[in-house]
Amino acid sequence: MRGTVAVGLVGNWVTYGVNSDLAWEDTPNPLYALTARNLTTDATRKLLDHTGEVATAPDGTLYASGGTVSGGEGLYRVSMGSAGAPVATRAASSGESVGVTFLGDSVPEVIDLDAGPARFEWRLSRLNVLVNVTLRNTYTGETKQTSLRPYASADDPHGFSFDWDGELAWHNNSDFYTPASAGNYTWRIDVKCVFSDPRL
Repeated sequence: MRGTVAVGLVGNWVTYGVNSDLAWEDTPNPLYALTARNLTTDATRKLLDHTGEVATAPDGTLYASGGTVSGGEGLYRVSMGSAGAPVATRAASSGESVGVTFLGDSVPEVIDLDAGPARFEWRLSRLNVLVNVTLRNTYTGETKQTSLRPYASADDPHGFSFDWDGELAWHNNSDFYTPASAGNYTWRIDVKCVFSDPRL
C-alpha cells in the first residue's frame, strides 16, 4: 500500500523504503528509493529507484518489488555483493519500464491566437516527472518556457497540457514579455523522472 514503510535485513545492513505508486507529488518522499544502511558504520547504498513491497523468503533471502531506470520494474533479490555492501539483482521482470516513454501529442499545426489561447497536449507513460516546455520562434529566436504538472483526468491519466496565450520572453528575458509575431515555431519538452523531492 502506498506510503507503507518496507523494511528488511541483509547481514548487518537494514533496508528501508516507502511504497510509491509513481504518481505526481509536489514534494515526493526521499524515502521512495529502497536504501540499505550499515548498522555499524551508518554508510548507505541506494538499491532501487522506487520501492514496492519487501519480503523475506523461507531461506532468508530478501526480495523487493520495485524498479530502477536501468533495470526496469520487477522483483529484485537483495544480497551481499563482492564489495561488502548489498546489491539488488533482478530476479523477474514485469516488462514495464521505470523510465518515462513518450506516448504522443496533440499540438496544433496552425494557431489563431485571435480565437483564444492555443492548447498543447502531450502524453507520457509516467506521472512522476518534471516537464519543461520550450516554444521558439524560428526567426527571432524568442521563446516561451514553462513547467508542467500532469492533469491526470479520468479520461486520460497520462496527460500534460499547456495553454499558450501568445506571450514570448522579450529578448529571452523572462522578466519581460512581448506578443508573439507570425511565423514558424518549434516546440520541445524536456522530461525528467523524479523519484524523490528534487529540492532535497
